[in-house]
Order: sequence, then structure tokens, then C-alpha cells
Amino acid sequence: MTQDEDDPREEGEAPKPEEPQETRAEALKRREEDALSARLDYEKNAQAVEEKTERLRALRLTREAAEQKAAKRRAAAKPKPKVKANSKPKAGASSKLKKS
Repeated sequence: MTQDEDDPREEGEAPKPEEPQETRAEALKRREEDALSARLDYEKNAQAVEEKTERLRALRLTREAAEQKAAKRRAAAKPKPKVKANSKPKAGASSKLKKS
């Protein structure tokens, strides 16, 4: 007997019930592995985004602190105009109205 003779199936006959279940088990295992891989990729990308966000936030805060420091230095370096206590107001529209 050859191997073909041992197989009770004829050509075109449906496979045994055990074969589809093995295939289903393999497909289920492959889907679980794919799901695990996808979840790990998602978590890896989420971690990368979080790290990048933290890094950019630190850079932004450093830049803003430097800008505030520079603005304070510029404000301190500018001489403030002195206001005379007994100065007369300039002749403007209000003084013209009083004369009329």
C-alpha cells in the first residue's frame, strides 16, 4: 500500500475535522501574537511620544525663563525718564478751551 492508498479520502473530499481545528488553533495563536506585537508597538510609540513631550516641555520652560531674565535685564538697564514735580502742563487743547 502506498501513502495515497492509506488515506481513506478520495479526491475532492472534505478534510477530517481535526485538521481544521489545528488550523484554527494555529490561526488563533498567530492572531494573539499579532495582537501582542501591535500592543507592544503601540506602547513603545506612546512612550516615545511621552519622552519627546517631556523633552520639549523642558526646552520650552528653559527658553521662557531665559526670555524673562533677559526682559528683566533690559528693563533694569533702561533709564526711566524723570518727572519734574513743579512742571507746568504744556499748552494744549484743554488750555485753549479755558481761554474761550
